[in-house]
Amino acid sequence: MKFARALTSLIASASLLLTSCSGGGGSKTSANATTTSTTTTYVVPSQQSLAVADVQQIIAQAVAEAQARGTPAVQVTLELRAANSCDKKHALLPRAADVGNSRTLAMLKAYTPTRGCGFLSARDCWPCMHKDGSLAKTIAAIDERTPKK
Repeated sequence: MKFARALTSLIASASLLLTSCSGGGGSKTSANATTTSTTTTYVVPSQQSLAVADVQQIIAQAVAEAQARGTPAVQVTLELRAANSCDKKHALLPRAADVGNSRTLAMLKAYTPTRGCGFLSARDCWPCMHKDGSLAKTIAAIDERTPKK
């Protein structure tokens, strides 16, 4: 991703440089001098996109690297984000209550609304997290421990 961005920046810079130097101004030549003009035409590269599998692999690698380098709070936050079901997220709440930080808190607060899914957004999106009050308890535990700004 960074390579593609760097390559795009390099190509854009080169094209700006070429267009800014192509004509106008400069010194006058004598009538006897022959001038040759070469025009460089910028060709737009074809657009390339990543396949879904490629994106998933990149995300998995980034999560694994962040977990290897990160603190327990970062690890539980990443696991909460990567969990793809309510039950998996619910299972992480006790650990989040123990080691979570302000990032974990921000993520958990997004799960507090009890409406927003289904027909007319009337259904709870995360019912398993609200049924026993563990989400509210986890948020309260992290909130007590987290320094206020």
